[in-house]
Amino acid sequence: GVLYFAETPEATDRKAHSGRGIILGCYVDLGNMLSMGKHEWRQKLREGTLEDLEEEFDSIEVTGFASGTEYIVFDADRVTDIWVE
Repeated sequence: GVLYFAETPEATDRKAHSGRGIILGCYVDLGNMLSMGKHEWRQKLREGTLEDLEEEFDSIEVTGFASGTEYIVFDADRVTDIWVE
């Protein structure tokens, strides 16, 4: 599986599907990051090829959402210093 991150606590309000839950703050080492737009990202989800990028990249920056940029990280070990906002 992958982990999804927003840039700010406020951005999570616009991304949550069922209202606001608990927001965790953390530091994320994005490593070797691929940038793509939301349309390319959605196509890779439909095709089931998103996780194939894990061999070449540590994370993906997805731009173009009205709710802000999302970051997808393949390895949970890249997340450190977690706290409750």
